[in-house]
Amino acid sequence: HAPYSAFQGSLWEGNYFYANLHGHNWNISDNPFTELRKYEFDGTNFTFLESVEPPTSGASQGLSKYADYYFWNDRPNNCIVITKSINKANIYAETMPLLREQTVEPQLLNGFEYWDATRKPRVTLKDGIVYLSGMLKVPEGLTLDGTGLNTCFLMPELMTDVTSRNFVCYCSQGAARVAIASKLDTLNGRKVVLGNPSNPLSGVTWLSLDGISYPLLNV
Repeated sequence: HAPYSAFQGSLWEGNYFYANLHGHNWNISDNPFTELRKYEFDGTNFTFLESVEPPTSGASQGLSKYADYYFWNDRPNNCIVITKSINKANIYAETMPLLREQTVEPQLLNGFEYWDATRKPRVTLKDGIVYLSGMLKVPEGLTLDGTGLNTCFLMPELMTDVTSRNFVCYCSQGAARVAIASKLDTLNGRKVVLGNPSNPLSGVTWLSLDGISYPLLNV
């Protein structure tokens, strides 16, 4: 499949015309976003001005505006993404998931593994609430101190909030901090990081993600 296809969604704002190109029907890291093209109309001709990155990788199959809000159809994630800006750099975005359950098994990073086949880490979105579950096997000799090596996986974009969150979960050495970075954090966005720099934990062999849950914010 080609990364881009025909226009599927358009929008007028004064003399500016936006055309949303049909992208992938699935989440993909190669060519991860479709392209929104901006044109200026002088009454006779259209002049191409720039390409704009949509707010999510799947927001490529529908675009409309009501009042001050833009509505994008994100087909791979089966949701409507609502933003207050057409430009990704200025997104003040809300994600309104449809009322259905979706579960993702995240790809583990930095040597973290799942504990066993029945306790794989999972991220579930159900009726606007995100739930984490499963157990992580911590790399041997690693100290949980909240640094980059303690990034165990990236949250799915659809299931990451617009604010960073912190939780306490149990591990083999007692309680450990689990930090989930906001999707708006340009440096650490979507990272799930274990441990606290001021109270590092050594000798940890496992950590449970059970009990982490939060609603996706709409403001």
